[in-house]
Amino acid sequence: MRKNRIIIAIAALSLAFILVGIWVTGGPSAGQAERRDAARLSDLYELQDLTFCLAETAGGVLPDEISLSEICKREIALTDSNSGEAYIYQRISDRSYLWCAPFELPERIRVFGENRLNIDTGCVQFTYRP
Repeated sequence: MRKNRIIIAIAALSLAFILVGIWVTGGPSAGQAERRDAARLSDLYELQDLTFCLAETAGGVLPDEISLSEICKREIALTDSNSGEAYIYQRISDRSYLWCAPFELPERIRVFGENRLNIDTGCVQFTYRP
């Protein structure tokens, strides 16, 4: 009888650890959201490259609006492939600009080392250096 109690206690403890692990990590849906957010962040960095190219071809001037050009060909969409929402470009000054995306869990991106992402706005600020 004592042996059965020990087995039940170990099983209950194991189940508790599994449930706590799912609660802490957010489970499979949080992992999927993190992967989608990582793709969005990657897109913003590719859009930074496009913005740099457009500025270089315009004599060192940041564009007011972003459009794909023949000179700066890139295999990137200007919209998020998951939500369909457009990525937002905003020129702040002659050298600074923002790219924003509809992040799902921006606070988790910050944990993984991305420190330029504003988790409140979903924007990353870039500086154009010719």
